[in-house]
Amino acid sequence: GNSVASGYVSVASYQDEALLAGESVFYQVVAQLSGGGRELTRTATVTIPGAQALSVSRDPVNLSLQFRWQPDVSVASAYEIYRQVGNGTLAKVYETDDPAASVYTDTDITSNQRHQYTVRTRTSTGKTLTSRPITSQFYRLATTQPVENVRPESERIRLDVGDVITSGGTLALVSRQSQLSLYQFRYQIGLAFDGSPRILRNLVGIVFPNAIDFQPLSVDLAGPVSTSAFSIFPRLFVAGVLANGQIDIVGFEMPLFNKVWSIPVVWDAPLGTTQVSLARDQGRLYAAARHELQLFSEVGGVIGTAALARPAKDISVYNDQIWMVWEDGQVDVGNPVFQQGFLTSVEWHPVALANSSHAVAVSHNRSGQALVLDAGRNEVTLLQPNGQHVLSLSLPERDYFIGDLVVDQAVSNLVQVTDGRGDVSTFIP
Repeated sequence: GNSVASGYVSVASYQDEALLAGESVFYQVVAQLSGGGRELTRTATVTIPGAQALSVSRDPVNLSLQFRWQPDVSVASAYEIYRQVGNGTLAKVYETDDPAASVYTDTDITSNQRHQYTVRTRTSTGKTLTSRPITSQFYRLATTQPVENVRPESERIRLDVGDVITSGGTLALVSRQSQLSLYQFRYQIGLAFDGSPRILRNLVGIVFPNAIDFQPLSVDLAGPVSTSAFSIFPRLFVAGVLANGQIDIVGFEMPLFNKVWSIPVVWDAPLGTTQVSLARDQGRLYAAARHELQLFSEVGGVIGTAALARPAKDISVYNDQIWMVWEDGQVDVGNPVFQQGFLTSVEWHPVALANSSHAVAVSHNRSGQALVLDAGRNEVTLLQPNGQHVLSLSLPERDYFIGDLVVDQAVSNLVQVTDGRGDVSTFIP
C-alpha cells in the first residue's frame, strides 16, 4: 500500500477562540524541521464578521462622547453598545435593530474617568460577535511639572491666561518679598505612540515686572482676554496690597511689559485684607478685596463699587456674570446691575456644591462654563453658567487650599491647576 514519507506529520486543524468582530486576522504555519531550520506557508487572511469598532471622539463643550463603528449589514440583526467607566461594571447603554447604524453619542458623562466602549453584533442565527474595546477620557491629566519652588508661608503662585490668540498660552506669577517673576508657557498637544494625546510645555520667557512693593501673599494676576480693545498689544494686570496698606493695580503691555495703566484712585485696603482678586471682562477690570468690589474701566477711571457680604477669595467674570469664591469655601454667581454704565449693585445667587466641598479658586472656559477648584474634595468641578453640575475632575493627591487654576480659553481649553507650591498640573479636555 501507500506509505507516508518520513519527516512529515499530518495536522488536523487549529481553532482560534480570541477573535474580535470586524478585525482582520493573519495566519501562517511555521514548520520546525527536525534537521534544523523551518518552512513557512503562505499567509492566510480572514476578516471576522460583525461590526468593527472605529473611534471615540470627544466634545468637551457639550460633554459628550461619540462612539463610531463600521456596520456589517451582511450578518447584523442588531447592535448593542457596552460601556465601562473606570474600573466599574461593563453595562449595556444602547441597542438598535438597524443593521446600518454606525454611531452612538453618550451624554451621560459624570466624571473624568476612563470610558471604554465595545459594540456587539447580534446575528439572525443568535450569535454574538464582540468588537475590540476603544477608550477615551475627558480632562485627562497629561502632565505635572514644576514652575519653581514656592514657599507657601511667605510666597505665592498665581495662574492666568497668557495668550488668547493661539492655543496653550499660560502665565504663572510668582510673588516673593521684593520680587515678582512672571513665567510665560506655551503648550503643544500631540499624540503618543499608543495614539493617546500628550502635551509638551515650553518656557517662552521670564520677566520681572516693576511692581515689587506688594505684600507677597496679597498678589493676583489678570491676563489678556479676547474681548480686550488692546488685543494687538495685549495687557495684563497685577494687583496687591502695598507696604503702606493701600491697594495698587498696575497694567503692563505685552510683550515688552511696559507699564501703561495705574489704579486711578487711592484705595485703602479694607481691615483684614490679606489678598486681592482680579478678573477682566469686556473692557472692565474687577478687583475684590475683603468686603469690597471695585470696578474699573481699562481706559478710564472707576465705574462702580459694591459692598460684599462676605470676604472674597477669588473671582472670575464671563459676559457680565460674576463668579465669586468666598473665604468660607462657598461660591455665588452675581449679576451686576448697571445704570448709565456705572455699577450700582450685584444680585447674588448661591451655587450648590457637593458635601465637604471647599472652593478656593474659579475660572471660565471659552464656552462660559465655570471650573471651580475644590480643595475640600481634591477635585475640579465643571459647572454650567446656571450653576448646574456637569463633571468632576479628580486631582493628584495634594493640598490645594492655597492653589489656583486657569483655563486657557483658546482652542484647546487646557486646564492648569497648581497646589500653590510651584507645580502645575495640566488636563486635556
